[in-house]
Amino acid sequence: MNCSILRRTLVGVACSIGMTLTCHANIVFIGGLDIDIPADFGGVYLDIQENSVVETTATGAWDFNPFFGGAVLHNDPAFQPVRDSVSSTSPVLNLSLGTLVDGTSTFSSGFGNSGADPDTETHMAGELGSGSLPFTSGSVGYIGFSWDHDGDGGAGTDVRYGWLRVTLNDDGSSGTVHAIGYEVDPGVGILVGAIPEPTVSLLAILGAFGLFFRRRR
Repeated sequence: MNCSILRRTLVGVACSIGMTLTCHANIVFIGGLDIDIPADFGGVYLDIQENSVVETTATGAWDFNPFFGGAVLHNDPAFQPVRDSVSSTSPVLNLSLGTLVDGTSTFSSGFGNSGADPDTETHMAGELGSGSLPFTSGSVGYIGFSWDHDGDGGAGTDVRYGWLRVTLNDDGSSGTVHAIGYEVDPGVGILVGAIPEPTVSLLAILGAFGLFFRRRR
């Protein structure tokens, strides 16, 4: 096997485990969530916890509630998505990979909605008055967020920044929350798509792939 084929093979392996994204040390990354966002009024209630994302209910502790397939996004005060403006009903932005999410990003406060009022701007492309960085129905996009880890409404010093990889739909079909990444250290910004640095064991696996293909040349 020539070097170009080997390179493409290793890139394919890296892609399958998320290694094509920027790597950093103090990041929690949870891939393969594939949480369904039902196309109904209830949607799904998500509670972000240490190293996990838990599906809960409206009466339980929750941070983020996308519903109608993701056409409407509802958030708890502890979870603030990056928005067009500081208004709690302004559109949530679809951020590009590599965008910095930190204290200079535009957040609101309190409970918030995006897309709930058909007469106001929405985060979905193709809608009247859609936001400046809209989501395309059925396509993968990224939500940046601040998360108040200690749940005191942002008054403390334990606010962490992160991103969600999602597919949102406004055509009556369900959406998906695919993955989450967030910075462990409070107050430290994160690049959208950034994941933890690969472990020694993971590097060894990739090295083994390289050795295997070299021997087959």
